Amino acid sequence: QKPNDLLQEHFPILGKRIEFHHFINRMSFWMTMGSGKTIVIIKLVELLDKAMESGLIPKKNILFFTANEGLLDRFKKEVDDYNLLKGQSEDKKIDTINLKDYEDRQKFGNVFDSQLIKLFCYRADLMSDERKEATLDFKDYLDNGNNYVILDEAHKGDKQESKRQNIFSILAKNGFLFNFSATFTDESDIATTVYNLNQAVWVKKGYGKKLFLLDNDLKAFKEKSDLNEIEKQRATLKSLLLLSLAKKYKLSNVYHDPMMVVFTNSVNTVEADAELFFRTLQTIAKDDLEDVFNEAKNELKNEFKATKYLVTDKDGEGISELAEQVIQISFNELKELVFYAKNGNIEAIVNPKDKTEIAFKLDSTDKPFCLIKIGDISSWLKEKLKGIKIDETFKEESYFKSLDDSSINILLGSRAFYEGWDTTRPNIMLFLNIGMDKEAKKFVTQSIGRGMRVESVDGSRQRIDFIDTDKKADISQNAKTLETLFVISTNKEAINSIVSWQEEQNKGIDWHEVSLEKNEVNDKTLFIPTYKLHKISANKINNKNSFKLSSKNREDLKIYVNNL
Repeated sequence: QKPNDLLQEHFPILGKRIEFHHFINRMSFWMTMGSGKTIVIIKLVELLDKAMESGLIPKKNILFFTANEGLLDRFKKEVDDYNLLKGQSEDKKIDTINLKDYEDRQKFGNVFDSQLIKLFCYRADLMSDERKEATLDFKDYLDNGNNYVILDEAHKGDKQESKRQNIFSILAKNGFLFNFSATFTDESDIATTVYNLNQAVWVKKGYGKKLFLLDNDLKAFKEKSDLNEIEKQRATLKSLLLLSLAKKYKLSNVYHDPMMVVFTNSVNTVEADAELFFRTLQTIAKDDLEDVFNEAKNELKNEFKATKYLVTDKDGEGISELAEQVIQISFNELKELVFYAKNGNIEAIVNPKDKTEIAFKLDSTDKPFCLIKIGDISSWLKEKLKGIKIDETFKEESYFKSLDDSSINILLGSRAFYEGWDTTRPNIMLFLNIGMDKEAKKFVTQSIGRGMRVESVDGSRQRIDFIDTDKKADISQNAKTLETLFVISTNKEAINSIVSWQEEQNKGIDWHEVSLEKNEVNDKTLFIPTYKLHKISANKINNKNSFKLSSKNREDLKIYVNNL
């Protein structure tokens, strides 16, 4: 890599580069969302402390960084749960200390420090090479690089030369760097990956929903005019049919209550994507759209017969058996399953104490079916809900915070809510006019990861086929829909991006473990790799292994090969 000024100050330069062996003191853990990253990090902190106490590794500070305030709060909550689990035992508890208090804790300590594992925590995006308000200067915590640094989704920026990544490498220069993420892109992180449980591996091991990408997209929502209302209705009905299918075959006392999540690009603008989708829902709830509904049903049936899962534990597995199930759903049945009534006018429910969400129900039922979650609902109340009755509620807990136990079937909003919530409920995920720049790609892939958690029977986090249970015979037939995440997007470019990302994830599946043999050298135990031959077909050899020839040499080689 080309060293920037920051790296040049802290690492020796050979020729015009810094040798990679200066950055080899790191381990990367490629773990998808919902695969237990936080638990592994907490156990790592505990093991580092035990190893330091036993003299197996040098004593150093442990620093933890994560991407934003929401993730930091969630991590601290998990640590609190861990400490609670320890109860009155003699095991040490973890003390999460704000990095700002680093100097005071180093100087004065705490009377209980010997019973605590000190873990200094901060937001990765607030680490820099100069101090401002909340931003910290890494040099104040450098200690000549004698730190064990743990990163959790802290690689935003992603470039090898990004200042923040260099800062973490410098902080761990004479210590060690542990990097945890669901979406590695940096080659040095991938090269130092010691554990791969990325999304493709995770699904193949049975730990997540299988991904089904619908080819029929939501392009009708690109047009803001009313001329293509029928196309909007058909696209929306198709997604509601998927939701109805999941809810119709919901199993009592096992799995989750299925839900649809709709991510929109615009929320508060004129003719915003969220508004267009909401208006279409309004029409479906109120009007008789039997013909459009039947068209949507037939399209979905054909797609079920023709399309395969993106990733599954069975090669070429499809979903054709659902084709006949979807055909049997009637329009009234869809309305009952989604809206909780066959007809009615939509009413809004707002809480004056909460300016971020609006719930909707039909006037013929008391159960809210839809929730709009946005940064500020004031423009919706003024402009977009004209003619809609608005009820006030003083509900203590927000609908969003109690999603798992609420009647909400459709969650609609912008990118704002994709982080900081965990639920197994999503079975359908829509991306309305979400672009395909670098940030959008990351958003789409991480959002999909959020929708893939599964909890089948007896709290198990694996799909039913992977569990040894006597309930399997009763459940397997209906589990297919509940164990699938259906993804629909506005454009083919987005679809292709998801496919290529999934293929990238798949590359990790065929990695091979290297066995190690013990060797004694000068009373030290060394582990030396032993290699075995691995057969691979020529068409699977990575293109990076190719080499270049001049055209003359190429012709000579062809003549030589032909003469053999």
